[in-house]
Order: sequence, then C-alpha cells, then structure tokens
Amino acid sequence: MTMKKAIFIYSTLSLIGLGVYFLLPEITSLEKAPVYIALAAPLSGPDKPEGKEILKGVQLYLDQINKKGGIGGRKVKLRIFDDNGKSENSGDIASEIAMSKDILLVLGHFTSSASVVAGKIYKRFGVPAITASATAGQVTFKNDWYFRMISNDAFQGKFIANYICTVLKKTSASILFTNDSRNSELVGYFEREANKCGLEIKKKWSIDSDRNKLEKEIKKAVTVLRSVKQPGMIFIAAHAYESVKIITSLKHPGTNYHIIGPEIFADKSFISRFANYPQEQVRPGYYTDGIYGTSAFIFDLANKEAHQFRKAFVARYKEEPSVLASCYYDAVHVAVEAIKLSEIKGRNDIRKDRKEIRDILISMNSIENGIQGVTGYICFDKNGDINGQIYVGVYQNRAFFPAYSQYPPIIPEPAETDVFIENAPTDEKMLAHEKNKNMTQIVYAGIDINEISNLNISRSSYTLDFYLWFRFKGEFDDSNIEFTNAANEIKLDHPITETRDRDITVRAYHVKADFKSDFDFHAYPFGKQILRIHFHHLFRKKSKLIFVPDVLGLSGFHDKKNAGKQILHATTGWTVDDISLYQDILSRASDPDIPDVLNYRTTTSYSRFNAEIRIKRKGFSFVLRKFLPIILVGLTLYCIYFIPSGCHKIRIVILIGGLITTVLHHTKLLSDISAIGYFTAIEYACFTIYALIILSVLITISIFMLYKKGDRKKITYIIRSGKIIYFSSMFIAVVWMVYIT
Repeated sequence: MTMKKAIFIYSTLSLIGLGVYFLLPEITSLEKAPVYIALAAPLSGPDKPEGKEILKGVQLYLDQINKKGGIGGRKVKLRIFDDNGKSENSGDIASEIAMSKDILLVLGHFTSSASVVAGKIYKRFGVPAITASATAGQVTFKNDWYFRMISNDAFQGKFIANYICTVLKKTSASILFTNDSRNSELVGYFEREANKCGLEIKKKWSIDSDRNKLEKEIKKAVTVLRSVKQPGMIFIAAHAYESVKIITSLKHPGTNYHIIGPEIFADKSFISRFANYPQEQVRPGYYTDGIYGTSAFIFDLANKEAHQFRKAFVARYKEEPSVLASCYYDAVHVAVEAIKLSEIKGRNDIRKDRKEIRDILISMNSIENGIQGVTGYICFDKNGDINGQIYVGVYQNRAFFPAYSQYPPIIPEPAETDVFIENAPTDEKMLAHEKNKNMTQIVYAGIDINEISNLNISRSSYTLDFYLWFRFKGEFDDSNIEFTNAANEIKLDHPITETRDRDITVRAYHVKADFKSDFDFHAYPFGKQILRIHFHHLFRKKSKLIFVPDVLGLSGFHDKKNAGKQILHATTGWTVDDISLYQDILSRASDPDIPDVLNYRTTTSYSRFNAEIRIKRKGFSFVLRKFLPIILVGLTLYCIYFIPSGCHKIRIVILIGGLITTVLHHTKLLSDISAIGYFTAIEYACFTIYALIILSVLITISIFMLYKKGDRKKITYIIRSGKIIYFSSMFIAVVWMVYIT
C-alpha cells in the first residue's frame, strides 16, 4: 500500500468517525427524546383537592403507557403547572406552555374561567388543549384548538331541566347559584329548557361567590327560601365549596328539600367536604341522602376498562378513584392516542407537530374514529365537545348510586351536534336525549352465596346455592333472564319474597344450579380460580336496561367479612378469597338468519351482571403432593454427581428411574387437567427435569468415555461443571416458578 493511499484511507475513516461521533448523539437523542405533555391544574388554593385528583388520574395512565414502552419507544413525560384555579394565573402559564419548544399538548385547565383565558393563547399560538372539567361553552366555542371530555353547561342545564320534568315528575323548581359566568350560563340554559317543558321557576337567588360575603349571602337566600311553601326541586349551580355551604344551611331537622346539582355533585371532593360537620359524623349521609347529581361517569354503570382502571387506581393510591381522576385518565389517553396517530417525527417544528395532533383530535368525530375509554366511547362534535354522556345518581349513606332511570348515552355525529352558546341560532336542533324519550331502566341486582359444592377443578364446574334479588322502580320482567354459564337452563319462576315500598320493588329468588367457568391453569397447582355467575336479559338491550350491583337491597355477603369461610367446605382444600359484583357489556352479532341487505352485520349490546367468587388453595399440602415426585427425582439426579466415577450402572439406573417416574407423573397430571391448550407451571417443572436428565446423560457418557481413557483430571472438571450447571438450572427454575405464581 502506497503512502498516499494509506493517508487517503485513514483520512476517510477519520472523517467518518468524526461524523458518527457528532451525529450519533443527535440521532440517539431524536430516537429516545421523551414526549412532553403539560398539565395545568390547581395544585394549591381552595381547589387543591380537585387538582390532586386530576394529577392522580393523569400520572397513573402515563406510568402504564411508559411501562409498555411509551410512544414508539419514547417515554411520555409530564410538565406540571399550578394555576391555582384562577384565570389571572392561567394566562401566564398558557404563554409559558405556548413558548415551550417541546410541549406538544396541554391537559386542563380545571376551571372554566382559567380555561377561557388560557384558550385564547392556545388558539393564537396553536397549542392543542384537552379539559375534562371546564364546562362553560366559551371554552371550546370558536376555538378549534380546545377539546372537552365532558358535556358542557348548555347540555347539562337542558339535561337537568328535562330530567326534573320527565323522570322526577316535578312541576316546579327553585334556583340557587353563584354569580360567576360559568354558573350563570348553566342556569340560563336550565331556565330556557324549563320554560319549554313546563317547569315553573318558583324562586331564583344569585349568591355572591366572594368568600368574604358568602356566608351572609347564603343565610339571606336560605331564609327567604324557607318562607316558600312549595319551592319544588331545588337546583344548585355552584362550585363544591359553595354548594356544601348552601346544602348545610338548608338541611335541618324537619326540612325535606329535594335537591339536584351539576357534575361537581358527583365528585369525591364534594362529598368529602361534609365530613367535618357534626351531624354528618353522627349519621353519615345526614346532609346528602336523597340529593341528585349528574355525572359523566358512574362506576356501577361502567365498562370492563373502567373496572381494570379502578383496580389499578386502588392498588396505586389505596383509595377509590374520583370522577375527576377517571375523566382526566381518559383525557391523557386521548392525548397519547392522538400523538401516536399523528406519527410526528420530532422535526424541530413544534408548531407543525401541534397542528398534526390537533387535526387528529378533530378527526375523532364518530364511534368509528373515536376510542373506547374508561368513561365510555370518546368522540368529539364539531365544537370539540362530548355531549350526550350524562348519568344521574343519588346519594344514600354517603355513596353515589345510579338513579333508577337514565337517558341512554348518545354519541352525536358531527352533523347532529348543537352549538350551545348565548348567540346560537334560534333554530338549534333538539338535544339528542329529547329525540328519544325511551329511558334506560336501572335494575339493582344482588347475590348472596349460601354454599359452594361439587367443586371439580379439572372439569371447571361447580354447584352454587345462592339468593338472587332485584330492586327496581316500576315494572321489570325477570322471567327472561339468561344465565350464560349455567350447565342447564335456569328459570326464575317462583320468588321466595316480594316487597313493594311505593313504586320500588324488591323481588328475591333462591337458586341452586351447576355452573362452568374457564379456569386458568397457567400457575397450576398454584394460583387462584374464579367461580363465575353471568346473566343478562334476553331481549332488553343495554340502551333499555342496565344491571347495577346492589349493596343496599338485602343483608347479603357484602357486609360479612368472613363469609368466604362459611360457604366453601374446608375438605375441598379451597377457601374463598374475595367476592365481587359488577356489570359489563355482552355484545352479540345480529341474527345470521336475517338477510343482510346492506352487507353490514351489526352487533347488539346487553348489560351483563357478573358475580365472581375468587377461591384459593388452603395450605400447601396439595401443592406439595403434586411437586413431591418432581422434587425427589431432582434431588436423586443430583446425586449422580457425587457417585464415584467408576459406578456407571448406578448412574444408569438413577437416570432410567428418574425418567420413568417423571413421565408417569407428567401423564397423571395431564389426565387431571385435560383439554387445555397451554402448559402449566408444574409441566414446566417436568420439562426442567427432562432437561436435567439429558444433561445428566451427557455427563454420564462423558465420564464413561474419560474413565476408559483414564483421564481422571477431566472427569473431575466435568463433574464440577455439571454440579454448577445443574444447581444453576434448578435455581433459575425455582425463581421463575415463584415469579409466575
């Protein structure tokens, strides 16, 4: 090689090396750079409890998505801004977020006033924002950069007025509200709809929300209200703090006011504010029993995703999730999905990236383009709102239960949405729920297990003896209940009891029947099993009927902490670990016998009631019995490495005996749990023994060959290596077994 050629090659390689050295960090940082989302919430001040709930919901989702690898391998990180819930702070925070070079989207703000101010800045600089709490129409109206996860004030105001008229059958109402812009708007739409449906407004009080004047203002309004003989349904439109002050002033012995409020009434922060009042401490529910509230989400009416979210939330925070936490969990879910679908590459053009994300959010305008969240299907109308998913609950014993009648949730198409704003056209379309006066009936169902018998784990079958009851308003046909996992048909013909209190009926049955479940044998013989009861109504769809777990109807197992020890006999080797009730959705394809004219097969959804009895093995005798032959074979095989090198026959006998014993035991295990398409934990233990037998055979052959050659030094080396490999394999197998169980 000539000198010139060598210099050329080395120079080229050096340049390539320098290029890689300087470009690699940029490429690596681009590939691994985190995705930033901002959260603007009140983490101090009077709305701090609500801010904490918001943060919990958002952080839980981000931890889950990052554990799965984030977005295309990029972690999603949260930048938190405390706006104190005030509009005077939100402007500065919005400007800081807008000027950021890496924040793609913002979640928040909590209050409408803060969101309206911040929204002007987000619109000017092109920052997509999602709120799950600010309900004023001005937040999203004529701002295609702001999106809302719950119904706005116009929809809520109209909805509440309609519910009072059509469901609660009230003919008059009185209004108490704080004079801020948000609640004034809510009351305005309530009054407009009340006039349409014939609901007479008896009295209306505006209360100054200034904390220095609040007590005096409430006292004056309540004094006048008490002088009204029949005030009708009292509609309170105020924030949590003011609402609690109004309610505690209204509720006194001898008063029987009927109260309803907006979505803030359903949140955990609302009910928790009553805890310091003496009357509430003496009798929980003193102030809140019988109060109605609207909500974007009630767990008892929720889907499977919601129950998974609830379990994860309770495991993380050791408390039940609030509506706020649930809605913001969905908000960050939507944000992450929008970022995923936008497929942004980090081109250092933050404005373009933000616009692509905004365009994806706009395209989520139907069920086909939306996503399934904890609170239901999520898709936006042309204003960026989700209008149509409102539920009504009522408090009892400090718990918020679904009311007996609900409007079915409506997912509006873009062309069918309303513009809810003061200068909206006079020919605005009717609300979705007004188009369909057919209500969804809520039927509370409860199950009290008396006995579990004939438990056959290998066949996944069992016999359950239980009481089943329904609590409902009006009429309910329970003769067409189908138990989907019953071995034989179950007919509910003869109730053991039926009581009626006004228009509320409780009907109970005694059922004893055989059931089957899909048992999970992955951890066999370890692990737990779930005994299930599933039922649904044969003909009434979810839009007409929803089952809700009943914790009030009868004195069932809900209040018996040791019920599990009483219903499953100890001789079975199992004990009850937990019992849970929930409803989910059962979807069935349309009848295949009906001609599909449009070449489009639809599905029908039913509310399915589920009872799950989780059982676990009692003691370790069964597990030890199953593993004992494998343990003995494993220990015996290990003895091969301690036998003198010349005793070849003993090694062969041990190997053959170990193989026969393992095969026979494995065959017996397969007969115990037949017809499963996967391997169990104990089968993996058998495979480990097979592998160790193969290892021992190879070691034995090597020892035999070396013994014939007289190479004792290599024999010692092989035996030592075999011991290490054997012991390491056993240790790894045990650790893995512990992990999967």
